Amino acid sequence: MRQHVRISILVLVAIGGLAAAPRAARAGNPKFEFLCGTFVDGEVKDVVPSPKKPKITDPIGCALRVTNAPPGWENQWSVELTFLRHIGGAKTPTDAGAKSGTFERDASGVLDAEWEVKPNEPTMNEGPYFAACEDFDINVHVFTAEGDSAYAKTLKVVQKCPKPRPVAAKITCTATAQDGAQVPITSKRRGRYGAEAAVACLVAPRAKRAKVGDLTVVGRIERLDDNGQPTSTPPRESEVIPIDEGTWVNFQVNFQEGDWGECSDATIVIEGRNDSGQLVINQKLPFKQDCPD
Repeated sequence: MRQHVRISILVLVAIGGLAAAPRAARAGNPKFEFLCGTFVDGEVKDVVPSPKKPKITDPIGCALRVTNAPPGWENQWSVELTFLRHIGGAKTPTDAGAKSGTFERDASGVLDAEWEVKPNEPTMNEGPYFAACEDFDINVHVFTAEGDSAYAKTLKVVQKCPKPRPVAAKITCTATAQDGAQVPITSKRRGRYGAEAAVACLVAPRAKRAKVGDLTVVGRIERLDDNGQPTSTPPRESEVIPIDEGTWVNFQVNFQEGDWGECSDATIVIEGRNDSGQLVINQKLPFKQDCPD
């Protein structure tokens, strides 16, 4: 990967004057250049971000080049690459995950730190670094040995994809008590489900599997915490329940104990995305709990 990125970054610089050659800098005054691009078979395909705003399904390679860096600088300072996703079109991005980098100095004295991020590559934050048809930011940050910021830059990546048709689905949620008693969760009447109850939601698309395509369904519970501040669980993945020899398919989301409060009102959010990562199911089930004062 390192050789591929180093060669391709030079190609990126040459495409359309994307980056000018660094001017001579004063001694001890490092100059930074940060570039990213998509790659196919080790060759650059497009710059990231691209003015064409294409759908991104190829690996992304990024490189930070530092010229005129003092000797030993690469062993003292650190660098980190962070991806931030605008999930569901949100204006405020969500931290998808970070990758640390290592500087290497070539024969000419130039330092390079390089990264490769693959589509659907998992992170420590229970999701990919980036998704097709979803805007995201790429942030690079260099820190001194004391932890101070030495350089930072953010690339804002916009993807334009045809708007998908929403997938109609019936959502049925049930709370199962420890004694096995089941209570349907509905927004039409209050209930008391208890923090120990097992809550599961069955997601049944109303169209056949061949029409809805490959779906990824997750659920989360939003509520107010003990301080009255909005909080949300991490996305809970679903298990696929094929029925009718695969012609129809359902999904079941199982929530974890503690995802909701003992007596707090909450909202169950069910989201489904197609194989391009576009949101096609977005349903909310608010419910209230009936608890004594």
